[in-house]
Amino acid sequence: MRIITEAIHLVFAPGPGEALEKRLRRLGFRVFRDVNILLFAAGIADVRANIALIQAETPGVSGEEVVAAVRKVRLSRPDLRLIFVYGERNPALIAELIGLGVYDHHVAEEFDEDDVLAWLRTPMTYADAHALLEGVPPPRPASVPEKAPRMREEAEAPRAGVFRENRRAPVPSVEDVREEPGRRSAPRAEKPQKDRRKRRWFSLFGIFRPKRKDEPVSAADEEEEAETGDLDAIFGDLSEESPVPFDAKTTSPSRTAEAPPGQAESGPAAFSGPRPEPPVRASGFVVGIYSGAKGSTGKTTISLALTAYLADRVGSVALVDADRASLGASILLFDGPIVQPRRSRILHGAALYPPETLDGVFPDADVIVLDFGAVLTERDREILRRADLVLVVTLPETATVSIIRRHLQASGVRNARLVLNRHVPGEGLPPWEVARAMNLPLLETIPFDLRSLEEAGIRKINVIDVPGNKFRDPIMKIGDRIRMEIPQKGVHAR
Repeated sequence: MRIITEAIHLVFAPGPGEALEKRLRRLGFRVFRDVNILLFAAGIADVRANIALIQAETPGVSGEEVVAAVRKVRLSRPDLRLIFVYGERNPALIAELIGLGVYDHHVAEEFDEDDVLAWLRTPMTYADAHALLEGVPPPRPASVPEKAPRMREEAEAPRAGVFRENRRAPVPSVEDVREEPGRRSAPRAEKPQKDRRKRRWFSLFGIFRPKRKDEPVSAADEEEEAETGDLDAIFGDLSEESPVPFDAKTTSPSRTAEAPPGQAESGPAAFSGPRPEPPVRASGFVVGIYSGAKGSTGKTTISLALTAYLADRVGSVALVDADRASLGASILLFDGPIVQPRRSRILHGAALYPPETLDGVFPDADVIVLDFGAVLTERDREILRRADLVLVVTLPETATVSIIRRHLQASGVRNARLVLNRHVPGEGLPPWEVARAMNLPLLETIPFDLRSLEEAGIRKINVIDVPGNKFRDPIMKIGDRIRMEIPQKGVHAR
């Protein structure tokens, strides 16, 4: 049975909730949503589903608030089945909810469609919930008693029993017996079962399927490749056939062999030694700002503030909006020269930067700040791996940390530092716990300042220019750290 219920009420944070809702709709469910359990409890009178799948640890909602909301739900809708999903085992919260008659608790940092369907099919009992609370294996179901033995005379004379059961069956003729083998159809070849784990959701709150190598390249992929190819101006050619290995002690690659004067640098016979590495066109210190596949972490705000601070103290600073969804929206606040993408009919409307324009921007830049989006191409990952410094921006939330940690491990980014944004003392995860979970050194913590963000958006100014903002001090510390790194690492070879 594939569909257990027609409607499911999903109570998840906005990012993971949207992806999970999309997947459940593909399975045939009607999905209703709330972003946290407080809103779900407030509108319990209008809930039409008979099952609710709930994220137990919602950012900004304490355990006491969860218990109070569940108590209200149980009093209003005692027939509603509540299924709680935890990223980590929370014995205190589980014990409180068991006392309210909620037994469906699942601790799963990773889960897939089969797990969700199994949770919906099989309700947990009090014994299962108690075993989860105690951290012991769940009890096995009682064994089914064996059937009573047959009659002695039937056991002693099985052929007689067979004849008694089939005494009314018609006896086939000789012709039917001879023709029977010819009428039998050939055995069907068994279809290979699809491994549904290939579409495994990488984490509890991140549902992003990587592109398989055997999938055909679509027009959208070609546009994406053409659009991100503009960033080659930062490091030169980033083709997979000629990677540019960066040593840990220097940021500029060295050529292994030089071509003779007048000889072309293409073709296998151009050099007698190893294949030369492409020249590096950028001369500045490259800083990548990245947050995995999690959006809305404040990357662009930090990029704008950091670029403005460095421009007053370092010299020439180039800000590259590498988010394909914004198309240069972040750099419109600056008065300096702006390179806007132009459209190409040949490449199905892909956005391109003129190479001759990029040649005039990057060679003069002392620092290059790259503001990456949530969706990265293979070129973007390669640039991140080659950057001198990568600022990983995260929020003090379990969901965000889980998403960014897994994408960071898969991307192979080096020289990364953690920047904790929107930190409120006493709320969310502590900074040291986030750094431990991410396995990254904590560079700086930026407090949550909603007033300054709103004023900057209304006045169309940089957030560090808002009077009394809380961003300036941490941005100054990050910028000073980058200024300290530049003399040590030097600049890229011109």
